[in-house]
Amino acid sequence: MMQKIHILATLMVVALLASVISSGGCAGEEALPASPPAPTPRTPTPASPAPAPAPPAPAPVSPATPGPPEEPFNPAKPHFFVLSDATDAIPEGAQVVLEHHLTPQEMEKGARMAHLAGVRYGIFVSLHDIEWLEREEFESLLQDAVAIGFDGNPIIGWAGAFYDTNHPLWQQFLVDKMKEAVDAGAEVICTDDHEGNAWFSNRGDYGEVGVFGGYSMQGFRDYLASKYSMDELADFGIDDLETFDYAAYLKEKGYAKEDIHEQILRKLFYHEFNPIDVPLFEDFQAYQNQSMVNFQKRLIAEIKEYGRRTQGREIIFTAYPWDLFLPENYSLFSHYDLFSPELHYAWRDGFPPKGRAAQWYKLGFAAAGVPGAFKTTDSPADVLPMAEYNTQNLLKIRFAEAYANRGGIIDKPTMMAFDESFMKDREFDTDPETLKGYAEFLKAYDDVFNTENLESLAEVGVVFSLPSLFYDKWAHINSWEGICQLLAHLHVQYDVIYMGDGIHDEDVIEAEDLSKYPVVILPHVLALTERQEKVLLDYVNGGGIAVVYGNLGEVNEHQQKVDRPSLNAVLNGEVNSYGEGKLYYYPSEELGYEYYSYTAYSPIIEKFGEAPDLRVSETRASEIRKEFQKLLSELIAERQIQGTVPQNVFVQSYLSDYRLYVHLINYDYELTTDTISPAENLSLRVRCPSGFAVGNVKLISPDLEQEVELKFSVADGYIDFEVPRLLFWDIVIVEP
Repeated sequence: MMQKIHILATLMVVALLASVISSGGCAGEEALPASPPAPTPRTPTPASPAPAPAPPAPAPVSPATPGPPEEPFNPAKPHFFVLSDATDAIPEGAQVVLEHHLTPQEMEKGARMAHLAGVRYGIFVSLHDIEWLEREEFESLLQDAVAIGFDGNPIIGWAGAFYDTNHPLWQQFLVDKMKEAVDAGAEVICTDDHEGNAWFSNRGDYGEVGVFGGYSMQGFRDYLASKYSMDELADFGIDDLETFDYAAYLKEKGYAKEDIHEQILRKLFYHEFNPIDVPLFEDFQAYQNQSMVNFQKRLIAEIKEYGRRTQGREIIFTAYPWDLFLPENYSLFSHYDLFSPELHYAWRDGFPPKGRAAQWYKLGFAAAGVPGAFKTTDSPADVLPMAEYNTQNLLKIRFAEAYANRGGIIDKPTMMAFDESFMKDREFDTDPETLKGYAEFLKAYDDVFNTENLESLAEVGVVFSLPSLFYDKWAHINSWEGICQLLAHLHVQYDVIYMGDGIHDEDVIEAEDLSKYPVVILPHVLALTERQEKVLLDYVNGGGIAVVYGNLGEVNEHQQKVDRPSLNAVLNGEVNSYGEGKLYYYPSEELGYEYYSYTAYSPIIEKFGEAPDLRVSETRASEIRKEFQKLLSELIAERQIQGTVPQNVFVQSYLSDYRLYVHLINYDYELTTDTISPAENLSLRVRCPSGFAVGNVKLISPDLEQEVELKFSVADGYIDFEVPRLLFWDIVIVEP
């Protein structure tokens, strides 16, 4: 309660400061325009939000009050998150419960209930709107911080007003809200809507094209002043930067909001490179993106320091980005402890038996270095078929593929199709018993999943390129995803190699990072930095094998066409020798995109949501697999996984200190009946690392009541064993 009083008091102080400024109380500065009127020029922006009064000392914790688990939260260990109401019931097996739309009293009760159950407690905090239950209390105090759109009016969403994430009043509210959560006992804070103002300029949501309030405009003027000279600004038609208003500028030049909005959507969703042909708009996007990154860096640092100082514990931050196909999301990963993106299973991957999501967990781990806790999307293409066919067994497959691929999940006990045309009476409820045993299995064998100890045994690396995502995202993503699905169907062990762009995320790739893999595949990597070009050539020169589908590096990280004499000198034909290695070049082949279309398409997807335009037959898919298998047989002398394993079984292997782990996931699943067909008598040959002595082989599974010893033999560097029956998920453990 004291923290709630502190929030109210702080907001009144910050609001009073804004009022003083607007009344001319600060010499030499003009007034800060109140929302919702359009901003006046020369609005001052303080260097940082107004300082809050010192918070009252936290009340001593009663010995009877339960605290969080004693063991520090380790982001390297995948956790089972549940997005639920802790004040109602904690789902059995949960390790972290996340709540949202809370009052302070509910947070305190939720934390107490979670800690009594031995579960960590966390909250969702939206970075650009007020949770429903607090609107009546805070809306009047925050009215000056409402986000102002292109037309000078407040931006209103389906649940109320959005707020300007550059406004110090709103920033202070978020700081105090998170401190309130820490005081209540939260260990984990998940930032929802982390794009803030950039949500509108990047994605065009609610038909808006950006936030144009006073503080955002002053920040944009500062951005332009740091990037352009006065002569360059004059070329844009800006004579006086101090009075420059971007919305008014665009209107004077004849740009309507609807035209800009259409261009945003074209850049976001259309194929090929679609730059926004509006003066300075991509600068405006860059400014809003960077201002959100800067604010979140300060926010995270302040809340972490507050948690250490007042509670003696480390606060864990995770972000909840909409999807990993949005390139701007990657600028945040290095600032958060972990991340929790939505995963559009149906839209991106299709349903089993063909569609799988392993590549997204691998990408998340490669980009962030820790397991991501992915949340199942609320898109109609996912939720509606799950609701219609009550797909409880599908959840077991989703759980297994997350944790077998150094990832994790946020389970939402009730998933509702987040689309007004579908929301009514169309939701999917998780049976509490469905994942209980799986979550208990995760806790019982947590050493098996600790990514600090897991070493990949991948023989192929597949490049995911952030520069290409900014240039022609769908050419790259669809090809990348198809190659990953193809490798999984052929039981080829692979990793995702993440390449940043040096602008939004670090470009730190080295030849040594590639040299771990005998083969590196570059699917439609249309953009390369100079560093990445050199690293690739060094890798091949040192004996590596690179396989390129589509054009390679036609632009740089700024989406500018570049000449690459060193690279082009190598690309003379399909098979090119360079130094000790080779580069295979197939510029016109759409093999990855074809296979992506095969795995993502199904009649179910077509019935309930969007599906790929291309329809690939079983015959063509079989031809692709044979063609790709033939190439891999030439390039990889000894495969990691051999034996008679059906295509519907996924295999993932790791080395951990003195143990070898082999995950097996059964994808022989029928959606309309929610049934799995067990795989019988799987004969596997797994290559042992050099010097690895085999003494024992056992099988563990959430589908079995106890561990099972397996007979085995060792010959020619391989271990042979048979798995009698695979239901959903087995893990074979090979020990000395």
